[in-house]
Amino acid sequence: MPPQKKNKSFLEIARQNGAEDNREGINGERVNSKLEPQTKIDYKNAHGMWLEFCAHKGKDPVASAYDLESLKDFVKQLAYGIEGIYDDEIAGQGSVKVIWKRFTANFKRDNDAIPRDITLSVTNFLRQEVFPERGNKSSKRKRKHAQKHHFIHLGRQLWENDFHIYAMPITRDIKFGVIRNELGEPELAAQVVKDAKGMTDTPEKRPEHEIYEGLSSRPRFLLLNPMLPIVALLLASNRFRDYATADAVLAIPAPPQDEVYILEWTDPESPLFEGLDGLIQKAAVLAKLLRELAIRAGYTINPTIHDFRAEGLFLIDQLYSATQRMVYAGHRGEKTHRQHYAPNNGTDGQAAYLGDDVRTLVGDLFRGLSLKRNRDLWQTLPAKKRYDLEHRDDYLKRLVEKELRECRKHQPRPPLDEEADVTYAMGSHRSRFSRACRMMPARQRLAENIFREATLRSDLGRQVLNDMITLCRQKHEIEIRPGLEQDKCHCAESERISLGNVTILQNFAFAVTTGSSRSQCGNNIASITLIPRIAWFSAIPLSTEEQLQFHLEDIHCVDTIKDGKSLLSINAISDYGTKERSRDSPAELSVSSQTIGSCGKRKAVIQDPVAQDSFLTTDMDTFPRLISVREDP
Repeated sequence: MPPQKKNKSFLEIARQNGAEDNREGINGERVNSKLEPQTKIDYKNAHGMWLEFCAHKGKDPVASAYDLESLKDFVKQLAYGIEGIYDDEIAGQGSVKVIWKRFTANFKRDNDAIPRDITLSVTNFLRQEVFPERGNKSSKRKRKHAQKHHFIHLGRQLWENDFHIYAMPITRDIKFGVIRNELGEPELAAQVVKDAKGMTDTPEKRPEHEIYEGLSSRPRFLLLNPMLPIVALLLASNRFRDYATADAVLAIPAPPQDEVYILEWTDPESPLFEGLDGLIQKAAVLAKLLRELAIRAGYTINPTIHDFRAEGLFLIDQLYSATQRMVYAGHRGEKTHRQHYAPNNGTDGQAAYLGDDVRTLVGDLFRGLSLKRNRDLWQTLPAKKRYDLEHRDDYLKRLVEKELRECRKHQPRPPLDEEADVTYAMGSHRSRFSRACRMMPARQRLAENIFREATLRSDLGRQVLNDMITLCRQKHEIEIRPGLEQDKCHCAESERISLGNVTILQNFAFAVTTGSSRSQCGNNIASITLIPRIAWFSAIPLSTEEQLQFHLEDIHCVDTIKDGKSLLSINAISDYGTKERSRDSPAELSVSSQTIGSCGKRKAVIQDPVAQDSFLTTDMDTFPRLISVREDP
């Protein structure tokens, strides 16, 4: 038996250990729990609403917090003053309650807590009187379940049809390694640690999710291969310490059985999904991009991240135990899944009653209807509706969005056919890519190959991976304009200006006026290429003899009307394809300018009467750049 310690006073032991050496923090000040940055912002906003209310009513912010009448008045103002989202202008009950809870939680951090009987009375006042009177709904949005075909719809929109402008193409932590799979082949795999809700201070309990390349015996759409974009991002940003190319990574041999060959990162602290500011991207960024993509893909109500999560947890619940599902999801109890994620269907009661084999197809199909899609969904208001709306006295930007949501509700939906997603003729927002993809060869190949079944290590898979790496490394969606490569320019080196990795012509300007046929650098104009403006095209200024003047400061400004005529031999690349003009029968272009702004600058409207094309509209969607001059042979 070990010897017992002598009884000593804990104060004596504390003094010996230096408890009296530093008495900093031992005072009468309140010590509050630590808040996350976003929680601080939410508390500050709720407290700001209370201060605004007290200032309007002429009340003391501290004393009024203990006055039941003032608190009732405050929550009623919240219920009537908070605007809702989706298709309802009235905020849901949860939106009002959460601000009330944030206010009380923040108030007690600096003051004595509001008595429990007062807060309970205010809550009952909201539930029994204010919400029924105002019409605040208890539930604003029913849980949707985003299935695999919904994901493919979004993928087709993103890769096959989309022409949306992103700040950078790449703006689309982890253990990464190579394993020996069941077939004895090398396979890329990764383990991602999820910082689940409420687990910031308990990292040892965070769920760990595995993703992998897949077996070579089961090829599928490359779009559904999770390793494809991750490997592309890692190689494009040079994250692997020992490997720089896709071929080098895919050539790593399989490690011994039950071993994992870890691929080390160049900088272990750098995030995988890095934003433009160098920091890790937040979930709100993905949620915003997902909503915009879903609208372009034809979904009136977009699938959220939690809708995909709900369908995944439903499928996992059918294959694993409740404990495994809870650990995977990061849930602390069954209640979370049952109340917020589990679907209301999925049980074949008819088969159970009649003794038939259980069928899951019917339930899966009806569960997928929770997300409704119209492949011809309007992306803008019809011209007549927009004209009427813009001429109303109460016209505001938000009214356009509201009217569009209403039109989508009542828009006719044609029946689907088997080739519905092949043609994908879905309006101007989705048809631009088919016209501009020739200037984006990597994107054009991805739009076709990512929907073909293959493994990541096949020739097709390697081609897709290399194209995705190229796309991630680009600074702009369109890097090179066909025909404008530097090696094809015939102007002198002295006439070029270098801007980083972009070279433009210093005197790349000419007049488009009657009788003018020479550029300022002395070259004869044999043909002029008109290219419609895309938002990220580099703007090139054109100096003219009073009739046309392009400038970089404000591309939306056009001044007084002045018309002219010009006979030119042109190759006009319009929004609807390429139209050739022979040298023997030059096209007559009507050159004019319109007033859109008031900066004192002029820009041209070039009308082609043969093709019936106008290369300038008020929204500047098809404004041309006169950017190519070829010498007359």
